[in-house]
Amino acid sequence: MAGVRPELIFVSGPQKHERAVLMNNEVIAGRSPRADVIIREPYVSRQQMKFTLIPDGWVVESISDRRIVINGKGYRRGKQILLASGDVITCGQESELLFVAANDDPGEVLGAYRAEHPDTPSAPTPHTPPAEEEADDDGPPTAPVPVEEPEVFSFDPERRQQQAEPEEPEASEEEVEAAKRKKRMRLYLLAFGVYAMLMLVVMIGLAGLKGERGPEVRSDAPRMLTEDDVRDALTTPLERSPNAEASSRELQRARQYYLQRNARDVNRYLTVKHYRLYRAFRRPADRIFLPQDERKYRDVLDELTERIMRTYRDGYAFEKAGRWSRALSAFNEALDYVPSADAYTDLAVKRVIIQNIRDHMAYVSKQMGEKDD
Repeated sequence: MAGVRPELIFVSGPQKHERAVLMNNEVIAGRSPRADVIIREPYVSRQQMKFTLIPDGWVVESISDRRIVINGKGYRRGKQILLASGDVITCGQESELLFVAANDDPGEVLGAYRAEHPDTPSAPTPHTPPAEEEADDDGPPTAPVPVEEPEVFSFDPERRQQQAEPEEPEASEEEVEAAKRKKRMRLYLLAFGVYAMLMLVVMIGLAGLKGERGPEVRSDAPRMLTEDDVRDALTTPLERSPNAEASSRELQRARQYYLQRNARDVNRYLTVKHYRLYRAFRRPADRIFLPQDERKYRDVLDELTERIMRTYRDGYAFEKAGRWSRALSAFNEALDYVPSADAYTDLAVKRVIIQNIRDHMAYVSKQMGEKDD
């Protein structure tokens, strides 16, 4: 009579004559007590293989570095093999499992197997199989565990959760440290090889492009500002003594410049500056924007930062390419957003943004002079 689910019959090894019913559409078999089908042999991995139901039938694949053998042919990790009734799966040193499909009679399949293997006795013989040990997959067993009776077992998720699962022993500190050192050494060697290869490619590329590129920026060129540098300078608090009248006056100026921010490049900076002065004149406990002013301040700050960095990056790119006139023009345009005449009391903007742009302009002018000479 055909079974409702497929079966595995142990025809050789420590569990000979035991049966396992594949009760789920994905079943793990191995030495671990957590496995759905437990194989009590020391040379089987904790998770040795996986059985999966697909539209074409049941497939098996090794999920361990230790291969499995199906009908005499070996398969390594990741190779999926479609099973048919009568296929024999060998793992470890002794265990052989006969696969019986759900629509086939286990007795007939087993009888056909015994007809092809007449030396196989028909009744179980007492034996004491090696233990289901807790060492690593690469290690030998540590102690035998007797099996009293052959059994038919099946995958039952609820039963597995209720069973006490023994913890696997941890490796010693010396073994862990040795493994870490070995892993670090492999990573170092790999990184060195990649680095050496990249350096070789870069050197070949530079040699091939020599003479075709523009002049390189010399080491004495000023550093490049970042967006964080610019934003930090534009938001540095201004120091003023509390003055309610002055605070109100600066707030009105900030609002006026905000409405006219598109009229002149400098108006965005003046909007930000007067909002900062408004906060500086407020008493410490009252330094809070109204919601509409907070939104205006953040919007104009974002616009100003973006415009400064856009023209500044253009200037820096032209400078690196040796296009001195274009670089000078771009840096001049960046200064239009924070002219020194309006920022003379704003020391952070003057020292960070204006001074850096002027340094680049001086450097570019020097390169232009050397080129003319």
